[in-house]
Amino acid sequence: MADAEVARLAKDRVLTASDAELASALCAHELPALEEAFRRHATRVADTVRRTAGGYYVDDVVQDVFLSLWRAPGRFRPDRGSLAAYLVMLTRTRAIDAVRTDQAWQRRHLKHGNQLRRCADVEDVVMAGVSAGELRTALRALPMTERVAIELAFFGGYTYREVATQLGEPEGTIKSRIRSGLRRLEAALRGLGAAEIA
Repeated sequence: MADAEVARLAKDRVLTASDAELASALCAHELPALEEAFRRHATRVADTVRRTAGGYYVDDVVQDVFLSLWRAPGRFRPDRGSLAAYLVMLTRTRAIDAVRTDQAWQRRHLKHGNQLRRCADVEDVVMAGVSAGELRTALRALPMTERVAIELAFFGGYTYREVATQLGEPEGTIKSRIRSGLRRLEAALRGLGAAEIA
């Protein structure tokens, strides 16, 4: 049987799958199962984010929730409730975490004059004359993979190795993402009057 036919059959199977069958397919890392879970529940997840944290967080939290489902599908237990209920619970938790993280970030960086801490492993980064809001906006414009790596390394205080472990990626990949993200961030902030990133 051709690969295209196998993929079509897998997709057809998940269209009518129960939550338990969908969970089983997710545990087998069948991509059509994730696509179907997203199709069924993305709107509910996005609405939950809006109610819990506000529209600003929708894209990031929705992505985080479905990425979590893909990476750890075994956490959903069909015998304990529906997939919709599980995703709503997970969404509320992640949305609250996102708000708390933002609030902690604002407190920390407003207190320290809106400057990024120095990071000797990549480049020394010093930004002056950029508000916390402008910096957050510039960070949010980065591709998710670069933004998350930068936030963990610069604002979370993690080493490259720790970031790599948390994200399940090789350390070299994380270093490349951070360098690339810093270049994009520098270009975005130059227009706002920030000092050059050395």
